[in-house]
Amino acid sequence: MKRKSVFAAVAIMMLLTNYILGNDCTLVNGSFEADGVIPDLTVEDPNGWTDVNMPVDVNGMYLFGGWVFNEWKTDGNWSLTVYSMGEMTFNINDRAWVAQYVYLTDVNAIRFDLRLSILPELQPWDPNICTVVLEIDDEPVWWSPSDKADVKGQYRNQMYSVGSIYNDNGLHKLALVLRMKVAGKRPLNYIADWDNIRFSLFTLACGGYGYPTGDFNHDCVVDFLDYAVLAEEWLNETDPCNPNYICDLYKGDESQPYGVINFLDFAVYAEDWDCNTAELGNFAAGWLQEVDTNDPYNLYHGDDIEPIGKIDLADLVIFGENWLERRP
Repeated sequence: MKRKSVFAAVAIMMLLTNYILGNDCTLVNGSFEADGVIPDLTVEDPNGWTDVNMPVDVNGMYLFGGWVFNEWKTDGNWSLTVYSMGEMTFNINDRAWVAQYVYLTDVNAIRFDLRLSILPELQPWDPNICTVVLEIDDEPVWWSPSDKADVKGQYRNQMYSVGSIYNDNGLHKLALVLRMKVAGKRPLNYIADWDNIRFSLFTLACGGYGYPTGDFNHDCVVDFLDYAVLAEEWLNETDPCNPNYICDLYKGDESQPYGVINFLDFAVYAEDWDCNTAELGNFAAGWLQEVDTNDPYNLYHGDDIEPIGKIDLADLVIFGENWLERRP
């Protein structure tokens, strides 16, 4: 009964809620469009990018900051900014990052747009002092340019060719990193803007569009096979080291260090639902409404108080028992 209740509640939420977090393999929110403005990354993580690190000094003062805003963008309305605080004292390899956990099984390249700027604006960005790094599993795989004394500027369509060691069936931490390379007090703000992060696939999976969000078994369709995966983890806690992390699609409900797989995750999953839901839509129209006890959708009568019944989860449980059943 418990599992069927889960099905019932989830099916209703599928009809009533829509959250779009992306449709590019398993990379979520690559252009930072899911949230609108985020004024302070120390307070709020971007959807999907749930591993955010903004370190502090010995006095508890932030060495780095960041936001999602529209001051520079190449795809959509928003982009990510990570910057170093001016007049702060850094150690070698102090790093700020924004990361998420992704599958790279079918990925042969990671592409992105980057801008490097600095305050005060007329000062050079010395690559020997500060650099931007793309990391996978805490290992640098791509570095910002270092071939001149001032590397400020826009770097569009940058690419890292994904090594074969990452083309497995495991999750990998993909991190956008701002790193200080020398110790000492830094009077300048080093500013890195990221946008349009995307994967190129080895194969033209799913007609070239990549696996849809919620396609947990990678068969290019979001259906009950995927729902079974999600339902098995329903309301379970998760973290990036847990294989069920793939089911945790919506990140806005999380309190570190754990998220909870719940209706909001399913709402994202349901965006690509392929079933014909006309009949379920009729059922949802009467959801929690008082009706006659003989109403065709009042399937469970144990909670009825004559002459009034209520369409609720118990009714939808019975509805779910006959889902897609064909009778002569």
